[in-house]
Amino acid sequence: MRPPAKPFVAFLITLILLSGLQLLLAATEGTTLNAMNILTTVAGVGVMVFLLAALSSLWPWPLKDRIIALFLLIYFIQAVPTLIEYYFFSEGTTAVIIGGLATGLVSAALAAGLIAWMFRPEMESSRFGAALADWFGQRRMFSWLWRLAAAMVAYLLLYVVIGGIAFQFTGPYYTDPAYGLELILPEGKPQEEPGTR
Repeated sequence: MRPPAKPFVAFLITLILLSGLQLLLAATEGTTLNAMNILTTVAGVGVMVFLLAALSSLWPWPLKDRIIALFLLIYFIQAVPTLIEYYFFSEGTTAVIIGGLATGLVSAALAAGLIAWMFRPEMESSRFGAALADWFGQRRMFSWLWRLAAAMVAYLLLYVVIGGIAFQFTGPYYTDPAYGLELILPEGKPQEEPGTR
């Protein structure tokens, strides 16, 4: 199936549109846009588009199936975990979190649709549902369950260790009220004033 544009042009179009969407959403949520916000947004969206475009081009599924698969990846790897973090480490209200879930839903759907449409496989030869059934059929249920439990424990440990290491460098950003993150530090760790290091 012929893509709507050459890969590099498709990448630039997708990057510009999705970066613009993220910056627009950030501005409507009250974030003050500056050069650093714009740069980090464009860089983050660029990495996401590059990786998901590669997946979309490799998956031999129809457009609708690729949109669903990309949506699940974007929403449940990017939007939902960020809001779970926000719930535990900020003073954000339930209304803000529900609004974030809804905004993330729309943003993920638009991103998935655009990426799936711009980056198509050479040939469609199977369906997402059939591929998923084949993949899950490789192991018994118990085998999947213990692997899932082990992965969750490993993720939690890595999250805590890597988060603790990274906070040594990102602490001033997260604790600066100018960014509106409203971070709540764990008990026993006093919040440093930004710029005191």
